[in-house]
Amino acid sequence: MRDTTVSIALERYALRNGLKRGAQKDIAERLGVTRQTVRNWCVSNSVSLDYVEEFARITGAKASDLNKLTRRVCEG
Repeated sequence: MRDTTVSIALERYALRNGLKRGAQKDIAERLGVTRQTVRNWCVSNSVSLDYVEEFARITGAKASDLNKLTRRVCEG
């Protein structure tokens, strides 16, 4: 997986929680989505607006960095 803001947030989450594997699955379960949904967020480098705040809270990332629309707004 390429380095994106979303994938880096997941990697940091995994390190903080001692996960060698399964960070996508763990986040998916916590958010009530499929692992494939989390993978798609990594590939697109954009978390759905419905989940971006909770994803940010769980991973410690900035919500404004995790969604294409919010990045555009913040970049002005």
